[in-house]
Amino acid sequence: MIEPRPDLQEHYGREGLLERLEALLSACGGREEAALARGDEFHPGGRAATEELARLAGVAPGARVLDLGCGIGGPARWLRRLVGPGGAVTGVDVVAEYCRTARALSDRTADTADIAIVQADAVAAELPGLRFDLVWSQHAQMNVADKAGWVAAVHRHLRPGGRYACFESFAGPGGAPHYPVPWAAGEGASWLVTPDAWRALLEAGGFTVVRWQDHTDATVAWLDASVAVQKALAAAGDPAAALNVGLLLGPDAAVMSRHLRQNLVEGRLRAFMGVFELPAA
Repeated sequence: MIEPRPDLQEHYGREGLLERLEALLSACGGREEAALARGDEFHPGGRAATEELARLAGVAPGARVLDLGCGIGGPARWLRRLVGPGGAVTGVDVVAEYCRTARALSDRTADTADIAIVQADAVAAELPGLRFDLVWSQHAQMNVADKAGWVAAVHRHLRPGGRYACFESFAGPGGAPHYPVPWAAGEGASWLVTPDAWRALLEAGGFTVVRWQDHTDATVAWLDASVAVQKALAAAGDPAAALNVGLLLGPDAAVMSRHLRQNLVEGRLRAFMGVFELPAA
């Protein structure tokens, strides 16, 4: 079978990712959930950003949530606990190894075992009959050239009155980014638009703005804090030091993270959180 988006399979796919994660979790004995959050929240801002976006979106018990670009499922598992037994969460990701890992990690606990993980290109994904209260994405659309197609996918999976919550990276006024970055080895694999262009696309697609916030400075602060924590864990010989996004990005992870910070500081990238709403029927 030919996997969808072979470019993303090559960039993100890490054979044996699940087995490496499970071995590290076992070494962390008794701290598995906290340790795992260092690697399974695969986006700047980590768990704190997930919590903040959920707060802005008004995630409530009983909600049905679709996570586009769910990675290995960290935010999806957090959202599953927020929506409770009356809610539901579905994650979509194009990368086969991420989906395999997300399913296995979700199955570790009873309260997340019913998350549905679907391998598909987010733009082309069709979930017949399903309509969600909330569609969610975190640092995913930079890998998608067809931005209008992304907005259309969000729209077709939302119920009337539903919301789209996103935390994404955008082009800034400071010039072309330094590469590699976490989502691309070079410019040819990175499809960036400005924050204003993204907002305009969503408004043209029928959405109204509920929240739109610049999180660039907060993202830089989080990156700095993460480096400090990483150094402290490594110095202490803590096995949790190895549970980080390097597992998902491979040997270039450190330079990717440095470039991400540099791009944000120099205004080459900007980070925004937004919540958008469809009109009720």
